[in-house]
Amino acid sequence: MDFSLFTDASSILFLVLFGLITYTLITQCRRPSGMPPGPRLWPVVGNMLSITGKQNLIEAFRELRQQYGDIYSLKLGSSWIVVINGYDNLKDALVKQGDMFSDRPDNFFFTRLLQHQGIIGSSGLLWKESRSFTQKTLKDFGLGKRSLQDKILEEVTILLKTIENTKGGIFTLKPLIQGVFSNIVTSIVFNRRFDYDDPQMMKIRDMLHEHLTDSEFSGILDAIPLLESFPGDLFHAKRLVDVERKLDAFVQKCLDEHKQTFDENNLVDYADAYLFEMKKRQHEKDSVYSERQLIRICRDFLLAGTDTTATNTRWAILHLICKPEIQERMFLEIQDVIGLERPPDMNDRLNMPYCDAVCNETMRVSNVGPLSAPRSSRVDVKFQGYKIPAETVIYPSLDSVLFDENIYPDPEDFIPDRFLEGSKISTSMTKLNVPFSLGKRSCPGEVLARQELFLTIVSLVRKFKFLPPDGSGPPAKKRMFGVIFFPAEYKLRAILRN
Repeated sequence: MDFSLFTDASSILFLVLFGLITYTLITQCRRPSGMPPGPRLWPVVGNMLSITGKQNLIEAFRELRQQYGDIYSLKLGSSWIVVINGYDNLKDALVKQGDMFSDRPDNFFFTRLLQHQGIIGSSGLLWKESRSFTQKTLKDFGLGKRSLQDKILEEVTILLKTIENTKGGIFTLKPLIQGVFSNIVTSIVFNRRFDYDDPQMMKIRDMLHEHLTDSEFSGILDAIPLLESFPGDLFHAKRLVDVERKLDAFVQKCLDEHKQTFDENNLVDYADAYLFEMKKRQHEKDSVYSERQLIRICRDFLLAGTDTTATNTRWAILHLICKPEIQERMFLEIQDVIGLERPPDMNDRLNMPYCDAVCNETMRVSNVGPLSAPRSSRVDVKFQGYKIPAETVIYPSLDSVLFDENIYPDPEDFIPDRFLEGSKISTSMTKLNVPFSLGKRSCPGEVLARQELFLTIVSLVRKFKFLPPDGSGPPAKKRMFGVIFFPAEYKLRAILRN
């Protein structure tokens, strides 16, 4: 038998396979034509090595910006991403071309966890209809009006009494603050509040915090989806999915209880309004209103409306402990404008520019959400001279604006005066303060969050002087990073003012 034929065939097969592997490796190490610049690509891992070994993702993004400019690209696993930095670039992408960059990418976080539902996770018509309905409904139920302010102050009054009961002793702020804002959310959504030590709600608040801290791991799962199938739960994929399931179950239980008292002639909260809208549109073939979408929107309310505002408040008190002179200057303005006999009112804010500046500086320097939620486009997009292919993941860096040294000299320092223009709040500076992002996909709860922070911080400083737990100095401003930046747990004392 002539074995040379097999030898020749084997050689040809080897050469073909070698050629295919070589071609694949070369193409993996090449940026698509017109893409923004970025670090050198490596086979299989892409640019993963460019972001590993850093303190956190934001530090890595800052260093890459210094090397490659305001707009750069990375390949993480199988995904191409483009990071956009700088206020003008963000305004161009999120406002001027907002419709082009309004979709959510298909990745672990938005597909597996959020299932492209709710307001945070949805795209297209579902997102537009849900956002529009939510904004209108929130206004109908008091967003920016006296009725909602009264709900906030009701919770703040309970918080003040709880802190007063510590009698100047050492305590932890986190569970109390979480209780305040979770109750504001549940009162808007279900017209219901919970005791701060309610076991069920304490568990839910822990899960919300866990979701925001563990979701840091979703980035690697977004880049390499195969990791979800690995034995064990090294990247917390199973844990994140389980948290989502439990949050959905909690909302479903609240909704089932709510249906028992639902009266379409007396709509008292968001869930009522949505159920009524569902009923009106039940015969529409393409209606986006469904109970599943309602559950996901309510979950979004809990996730976005509880831990983020609570975290900003915890940062605010920590900053004030570290800089007692700022705390006292706030108190003097509070004394002059509203005195010590009545709670603050949102109408007071115009006459309290320093307190307003403290709130603005808190949201800026705390940098709770350094990255706006990722976007994508379903078509190729021309942007700032670059060609960004369809399905590319877009990361708008809010951090690049909030910590821009050209806007905010010494950006790491807590300096409320940077938001003042004489004796008034600076509108030009507040315009550049973008912790809630820009454009149509900016946080729909921004008005509520700003209202909550002002009323809560002013009420706290009016009532108490906040001090370190002992004479060893203020707590450290240590940043912990998940999806958001939150302060490491700290203890404090609150002394009742005379």
